[in-house]
Amino acid sequence: MVFDKLAELLLDSDWTHEAIVRLLTACYRPPLSLRKTRPPKHELLATSILTAFPSPPSQARLIEHLRLSPGARRGFRYGKVQQVKLDAQMAGGQMRHTPTLQSGWDYPRISNLRELAECLGILDQTLNWLARGPRGNHACAAHYRIQAVEKRAGGCRLIEAPKATLKRTQREILRHVLNRLPVHVAAHGFVPQRSTLSHARLHVGQKWMLRMDLEDFFPSIDGSRVFGLFRSLGYPYEVVQALTNLTTHVLSIDAIRESVRHLARNARNERTITDLARLYFRRHLPQGAPTSPMLANLIAYRFDCRLTGLAKTCHVTYSRYGDDLLFSGSSTCHSSLSKIEDHVGAIAIEEGFRVRHRKTAFIPNSQRQAAVGIVLNEKPNVARHEYDQLKAILHNCVRYGPESQNRVGHDNFAAHLLGRIQWLRSLHPQRGEKLFECFKRIHFG
Repeated sequence: MVFDKLAELLLDSDWTHEAIVRLLTACYRPPLSLRKTRPPKHELLATSILTAFPSPPSQARLIEHLRLSPGARRGFRYGKVQQVKLDAQMAGGQMRHTPTLQSGWDYPRISNLRELAECLGILDQTLNWLARGPRGNHACAAHYRIQAVEKRAGGCRLIEAPKATLKRTQREILRHVLNRLPVHVAAHGFVPQRSTLSHARLHVGQKWMLRMDLEDFFPSIDGSRVFGLFRSLGYPYEVVQALTNLTTHVLSIDAIRESVRHLARNARNERTITDLARLYFRRHLPQGAPTSPMLANLIAYRFDCRLTGLAKTCHVTYSRYGDDLLFSGSSTCHSSLSKIEDHVGAIAIEEGFRVRHRKTAFIPNSQRQAAVGIVLNEKPNVARHEYDQLKAILHNCVRYGPESQNRVGHDNFAAHLLGRIQWLRSLHPQRGEKLFECFKRIHFG
């Protein structure tokens, strides 16, 4: 209907003549100066509304009164009503006093949506467009590209990559808000000044190692937990809701079916689609968004606290890199390590996660102890077969040209090779130098 938004604005404002006139003045074209021989139309309309309804009526009755008012449609600007409503939304809200706010953490104080838009460097309309909730069967589909990837152990996962505008906004949220919040010392994944190497060094040279893995780490974190995190920072409801919508995603059943259509039959059967719907049909952290890893670390803070306490009780070392959990200790704690699995599984369920038990592994130092792609027996190192494979690729690139070895079809094969060399160089400088010298002899056209 024509007057539905106007009626909603009127009912949200003060029910006084001055407030109604001020609102109608913004929503109607100004009268021509030559014809201004009587009170403006919006003043007459305000008087008519207050005469008919001394107290605020229902929205349906007010819409009907506006529809039957003579000349109410003339000069009415529907687009201006939407702008006034957006301005009212952007200016509302107030910071709440919370223990997090009083802790002195250096994150921005944002009292309303307009301040949030300024903090993120976007327009009010852009914030409203990006943070808008689900609409029909295409919930938030305009802002994400969905790709299904088969797992080696069976089934598939969905990669939800945000499009350019949303990705830039999420990076601003990460830079201005999330990166300024402290994460647990046991969390090493996607944290500034920490890496897989800092995670691995804690477990080098141990007699026993226990490696565990969390199942569906990102999509298992639902929107309510993200909402609670932002709410604990003291932000008002409107800002919290906008930040939650900007950093989470929800998929329809049709979108899930469409994303797995190209996969093999065993990876897109009805059971797989049902399992995916259980995770992705509700609001969740999208795997592919820049904000998801840090949000997951912050939400898993209590989980890390409990596992750290368990590790100290059992005299072992604990750290986490994303969804990979690692415990290690001396030979005297072998019996403790064998009991930790059940306790970790119970704690994970209580904290909203699940352990993938078939990937749990007890590894003594008589075997190759490897985690996050690093061998940990004596010092951080890369597996011998990976070094030999990279060495052979570089040697063949020198002899036959890099095009002969780019079998996967990397867009920038030189950067790919250099990245692998630098990774090995950080673990084993001598081997890395040898491979780098070989890399410099490759002629990239």
